[in-house]
Amino acid sequence: MPAMKTLKSSWILLRQTKREPLCRLTVMENPNQTIGILAAAGDMPVILSKQLQAAGYSTHIIAIEKMADAVLPMADAVIRLGALKKIISSFHDVGCRHMIMTGKFIRPSLMQIRPDLTGAKLALKALSESDNNALQLISDFLAGYDIEMADLQSLLPHIYATAGVMAGKKPTKKQDASIQKALTVLAALGDCDVGQAVVVQTDRILAIEAAEGTNAMISRARQYQSLDLLPPIMVKTSKLGQNKRLDPPVIGTETLAIAAEHGITMIAIEAGGVILADRDQCLEEAKRLGISLIGVSANIAPSDGVKT
Repeated sequence: MPAMKTLKSSWILLRQTKREPLCRLTVMENPNQTIGILAAAGDMPVILSKQLQAAGYSTHIIAIEKMADAVLPMADAVIRLGALKKIISSFHDVGCRHMIMTGKFIRPSLMQIRPDLTGAKLALKALSESDNNALQLISDFLAGYDIEMADLQSLLPHIYATAGVMAGKKPTKKQDASIQKALTVLAALGDCDVGQAVVVQTDRILAIEAAEGTNAMISRARQYQSLDLLPPIMVKTSKLGQNKRLDPPVIGTETLAIAAEHGITMIAIEAGGVILADRDQCLEEAKRLGISLIGVSANIAPSDGVKT
């Protein structure tokens, strides 16, 4: 397993004045909830914190030591990843019982984690697993300490992509056929826990996201583009059958800028499945860069339409 592997996921903790089953947890039920954030690298922890505060919530942020960056000035605590007992105790101390992790998670080595006695067994198992399986192991482990993963879509539904044209132009028939080809490929790969995005040009798949992440995949796809064809399209969805509480895919302004730099003029993302980091800013940036941003359905059977 590579030591540097990006897991984009979101952890958030909710403090409830009254303990309730997870199935009853919604944004509007308790406007006095405190939401704690366990933050990794990048801007997403900051963006989520501001959005939650705008929705009337207070936040309690724990930054992962030597991994979190942008969120550090607003963090309430900084704790190393391997100090699970301290992390769990910190959330318990403020009454948090539901969580989601947010930010770019760089998969470290066991030596870098330095797990305590509480997390040693979990670390050994999780490092050898695929992304989905590792996240599920973490979720199950924390449930044993009375901390459940919350559903970000029920907390901030407005940050997810919506169906149809969000910016730019509607896909032509040829572009729509390319999008459908990409969706079919992603559906076929979902059970293999391979990445959430592909770059397609007409009927040809240029790149499939692997451990390097979406932005690096876009850069890699550039060398395979043909100048004689329509510009390539990036398509991103959640993985087939994945627990969407654990690893919701995200598109942000950085990805839009890299896509534009590498000749991509259209991005199709799963409506209700992919998060737009700072939605208004993303839509403005897409328009400025001349990128059409399209919300699509990912409900395609893996066997539909794959050409060999």
